[in-house]
Amino acid sequence: KALLATNQRIPGVGNGVTQDILFNARINPKQKVLLLSDNQKDVLFNALKETLVDMTFEGGRDTQTDLYGNAGGYKTILSAKTWKNPCLRCGSTIIKEAYMGGSVYYCPTCQQIKEAMVYISSYSRYAFEDEIRQGFITVEGGHRVGVAGRIIWDGGKIKSIT
Repeated sequence: KALLATNQRIPGVGNGVTQDILFNARINPKQKVLLLSDNQKDVLFNALKETLVDMTFEGGRDTQTDLYGNAGGYKTILSAKTWKNPCLRCGSTIIKEAYMGGSVYYCPTCQQIKEAMVYISSYSRYAFEDEIRQGFITVEGGHRVGVAGRIIWDGGKIKSIT
C-alpha cells in the first residue's frame, strides 16, 4: 500500500483504488515492497493496469460520482462498506486493520504476508505446525522465534497466517 498510495507516485491512485489493486494481485497491503519477488512485482503491475482499465471502462468506482452526479459502474471490492463480508474469491471474512494513519481492508486468506514465515520455517511452515500451535518456531542453533497474529486452521492444518 505504501508504494502505491503514498506521495501520489501514480496520480489518481489513492487508498480506495489501491485496496482493489492489491486484492487483484493477491498481495497483503502491509507487505514490504523489498520482499516482493519479481513475479509478484509483475503480477502487481498487471493488476494495477487491469484494475484501472476496468474502473475507467465502467465510469469510475461505485463509491464516487461523476460531474453529473452519476455513480460509477465499477463495483468496489474492498472498502468501508465491504469489510466483514465474505471474500469474493475464497469466502473468508474481509478484515479491517489500522495502517499508516488510516485503514486497510484485505482477505486474510488470499492476501497473506508470506515471506517472513517462509524464511523462518525453511520454506515449510507445515513441518512446524506443532510449534506454531505453541506460539514459536525453533530455528537453527536452537533459538526460538515467536509467532504472533491470526492463524486460520482447516482440518487441523494451517490454512493461512496473518
